[in-house]
Amino acid sequence: MINAIIVEDDAVSLNILKSKLRIHFKEINIAGVARNINDAIHLYKQLKPEILFLDINLGNENSFSMLDRIVGGEFNSQVIFTTSSRESSIKAINYPETTGYILKPISTKDLIRSVNKAISNIEVSLKLGNFEYEHQTNKSRRYPKFIAIPSIDKIEIIKADDILFCEADGRYTKFHLVNGDIKITSRNLGEYERLLNKSQFFRIHHSYIVNILMINHINKLEGNYCHLTNHKTLPIAKRRQEELNRFLNLK
Repeated sequence: MINAIIVEDDAVSLNILKSKLRIHFKEINIAGVARNINDAIHLYKQLKPEILFLDINLGNENSFSMLDRIVGGEFNSQVIFTTSSRESSIKAINYPETTGYILKPISTKDLIRSVNKAISNIEVSLKLGNFEYEHQTNKSRRYPKFIAIPSIDKIEIIKADDILFCEADGRYTKFHLVNGDIKITSRNLGEYERLLNKSQFFRIHHSYIVNILMINHINKLEGNYCHLTNHKTLPIAKRRQEELNRFLNLK
């Protein structure tokens, strides 16, 4: 059995979620329910569930503050957010602990997709004998595994591992992806420098952040350039070269 906690202050939404879980996931045990942040934190510390179903807006509080208070080196729960606000869902997508999010009213299809993903993550971790998930490998900070790019009519999801490099374009940022696509967001490059995993992404220039895993080689002749796996060449700023060498354990 997989233990789960539901944090939800709306009785109708709570009953719908419980009913759908009982119908479609016999292996999930609803170990507890909380209707506010303090009760949720107490319940989590007591039960240490494998899955957390979190309503984002709880009165004057939100469940992000709950996670900020309990997440640490021993946190290994799959987090599935539920919300009736599309604006809140954007933050949920980018939150490092997110396994899935479901817009209310809860659809069976979205619930099954998110829960199956959570169960798959749990099974993989058990097989590896490692209860720390991918986004917790860097102990100093938690980094998201994907980036959400909202527009007027949709939200596009980009996996961090699929990013070749990020390029500053004035106040905008261009994401160059391994499949050749380019995605544009209205947030500046500095925001993504803080957001992306610093063990994988390095700012080689004021205009570029590169995925180190996508570098084929670095040309040290006639200036310093990164040659990427797609044959794209990016300049390395002189002031960044020494720091890059330390990053690559060359000094």
